[in-house]
Amino acid sequence: MRALFILISLLFLFESCRTKESLFKREQYQTLVNRSLKAGLKGRLKSHEIGYFIDGFNAWHYQEEARLKKLYQSNFHKDWMLALKRIHEIEALQTKVQYFPQINTSELLFINIEHWKIRFNDQLYAYHNQRYERFLKEYAQTDNRQFVKDAYFEIDKINTFLTHPNPEDIAARRAHCLTLGHRYIFLDYKRGTFVSESDFSFFLKRAYPASDEWNTFLDDTIQSKIDYHIAIHLEYLDSDYTTTSSSEGYSKEVITGHETKKDTSGNTIRIPIYETVYASVETVYYEYEAEGRVECVLANERNTAMEDQYSSFNRRIDDDCEAVSTSGDSRALPSAVFCSSCSVFLDCGNLEQDVLRDLARQITHFLEEI
Repeated sequence: MRALFILISLLFLFESCRTKESLFKREQYQTLVNRSLKAGLKGRLKSHEIGYFIDGFNAWHYQEEARLKKLYQSNFHKDWMLALKRIHEIEALQTKVQYFPQINTSELLFINIEHWKIRFNDQLYAYHNQRYERFLKEYAQTDNRQFVKDAYFEIDKINTFLTHPNPEDIAARRAHCLTLGHRYIFLDYKRGTFVSESDFSFFLKRAYPASDEWNTFLDDTIQSKIDYHIAIHLEYLDSDYTTTSSSEGYSKEVITGHETKKDTSGNTIRIPIYETVYASVETVYYEYEAEGRVECVLANERNTAMEDQYSSFNRRIDDDCEAVSTSGDSRALPSAVFCSSCSVFLDCGNLEQDVLRDLARQITHFLEEI
């Protein structure tokens, strides 16, 4: 038994050695290092494994250095982002290796993490700073506020990749974009001739957006500085429904009583008395339709030479339901007829409110994206 145990141990040792050697010869250095981490942290690397680990780790160092250099030379910012992610992974692995009690770290080659972080951060800072400046230039040429917003969103990325944080510069950039991009917008809501006061009020409560850092929405012209004047006209709201009906009759023989008779043997027997009963089921099918329309006219007060912009929003909702009524003797009805009288499940008023809600959402989104 003892001899068998020694034999198994020797076979295990040989296999372990062969595995590390095989990984090293196949230049699978990353796998070799990863498979050594658990035992290395616990100080349980076999003596023959330590040499393979050191050689494999140093070879892995050269592989990763070459990979980072290639990514640095790339012209695509996504490669630089990929490199930063890889640098964080390398840093975590190198930190673990430094705690290997059996390894003299002076024998290992470590990648200079800070050196590579600075290089890729500088690249990404330059990339996003160029985009920031380009967007502001596009805005100056077109007066399209989306370019200011695009520039504003670049600021957080610029801040992320600054080697030396500069809160004052970042705050100044944000303030500059908001100053350029903020708009004062006068909203002039109008009610169509065939739109009721209550429907208009319902729409108005939901179609008035909240002011934010980019927009101040006004309901009067007291504010001297108005960038846009937008007339929002709820032109019409209408609804209607059509009906079709069907009727089906039913009959059934039911026992209404019994009569007593004597059979030929003189015995008393009960004979059921049958009666035919009748009933009918009428089903009315309702098809509902509601639709509305809003037109917006945007006048650019910043540049009165520009033509007014027209935008229209339409919404139509269809739905249907049915109502069932019965007449006659209910005993003739099949069990599938679930009630003797059912009311209509929908009404046009509900659909009209759904139309107004959807139109209000469209208008709000339109105003926020101006």
